Amino acid sequence: MGTLLDICQTLRADRCYTTIRPTSDLRPFHENFQFHVHRLQKVADALARGGVKLGLAFLPTQADRSDGGFQFIYQVDPLLLLVQTIQRPNVGVLLDVWNWWVGGGDLEKLRALQGEQVVGVRIADLPAGVEPGAATVEQRLMPGEGAIDLAAVLSLLDDLGFDGPVALAPYPGLFKGQTRESIVSRASAVLDTLLEPVVSRTSARSERVTAGSK
Repeated sequence: MGTLLDICQTLRADRCYTTIRPTSDLRPFHENFQFHVHRLQKVADALARGGVKLGLAFLPTQADRSDGGFQFIYQVDPLLLLVQTIQRPNVGVLLDVWNWWVGGGDLEKLRALQGEQVVGVRIADLPAGVEPGAATVEQRLMPGEGAIDLAAVLSLLDDLGFDGPVALAPYPGLFKGQTRESIVSRASAVLDTLLEPVVSRTSARSERVTAGSK
């Protein structure tokens, strides 16, 4: 862990992520929950010495838990309970918006978080009319092609004070046959469109603060 923290400090990296497996071959839910609490508390304490945050992610689809093991965390509410139980200020969630919606989340549950509890954001859209329980990773669409109000999500995150990284995370197969340049260009345009209202709001707030201080 010491070597990893040294690398993080050299790269000026202040956050990392880990994904909670939705099943376990060894432990039923409650036993596995306590195991994760104790293990992640130790990881968080070690990361805190280097000023690094830890974001927890989960996998919500039926296919992710088809291996026959004991079911574990694959929805928003148990993930939030895990974060709350760990009780470390540098532990939060990696907000994958698609996973959040498929896993039973919405704007109200997101509103219950504080900005510092969102360690990073990944964005993909969900087709209209798809039941969350039946969603598959192949249905991770580009923003604007589905039913999630991603502009509202980003606006809320801004209100919460989130200041971390935002990345697109659609299903890679959507880009089959396209060049790297065209993919990057399209992704950049989509992100610019999504973030422009947030940037404008931030600039307006800064101008008001500056004017008020004169």
